[in-house]
Amino acid sequence: RYIMINFCHISPTPHLDLVEGRPVHLVLAHLIEEDSEYRNQYNFLAANDHEIIMDNSAFEMYKRKQPMYPTEKLIQMAIACQASYVVMSDYPGEDWLKTVHAAEKMIPQLKEAKLGTFYCPQSLPGDVDGLVDSFKWGLSNPDIDYIAFSILNIPLAYGCESNNPIQKYLSRLHFMNRLEDEGLLPGLLGKKVHFLGMTEGPNEISLMRGFTD
Repeated sequence: RYIMINFCHISPTPHLDLVEGRPVHLVLAHLIEEDSEYRNQYNFLAANDHEIIMDNSAFEMYKRKQPMYPTEKLIQMAIACQASYVVMSDYPGEDWLKTVHAAEKMIPQLKEAKLGTFYCPQSLPGDVDGLVDSFKWGLSNPDIDYIAFSILNIPLAYGCESNNPIQKYLSRLHFMNRLEDEGLLPGLLGKKVHFLGMTEGPNEISLMRGFTD
C-alpha cells in the first residue's frame, strides 16, 4: 500500500520561490505577523489552491523564551494568510493538561472561523505518561483534524531534547512503538498526521515505514 507524504519546507523569505511548487505549506505565525513579503507570498499560494497550515511558532517562542501567541491573534494571522489549518496553542515543557485545556477553548473558535484544527500534544520534561495521555485525548477527539508528533514534544518527554542527538533521532520511533503497544494507533484513522521537524532528514522516514499499513 502506498501513502502520500508531503514535505513542508520552511524557507527564508528570499527563497520562497523554491517551495512554490509544493501542494502543502507550513508557515510560521511570527513571520506572518512580522514579514509582509512572506505573508503576501503565502496569500498568493493559498489563492491558487495550495494548502496552508499556520504553525503557532511555539518552537520559536520556546527557544526565544517568549510567551505563546493568544488564540485571537492566531486566528487573525491565519485569516491574513488564508490558512486552512491552525496549529493550536501548545505549551512545550508544561503540564499536558494546559495544552488540552487550551485546545478545548480554541476548537470552537477555529470552527466558527472555518479553520481546521491541528493539535500538538505536550507534557512536562520527563513525563512520557503525560504525553501519552495528551495523545489519547487528541486521538479520541473527533474535532481534531491534524495531530503532531514533533521533534520538540517527544524528545522533551524522554529528556533528550538538547543533550543526546542519537536518542533524539530515535525518540519518535520509540514513542510510536509505545502508542502501538497501548493499542492507540487506530485512533489515527481519519486524521492527518504531521511530523513536525526532522533530525536526520529523509533517514527518519525509513524508521516509520512499519506504521504505514
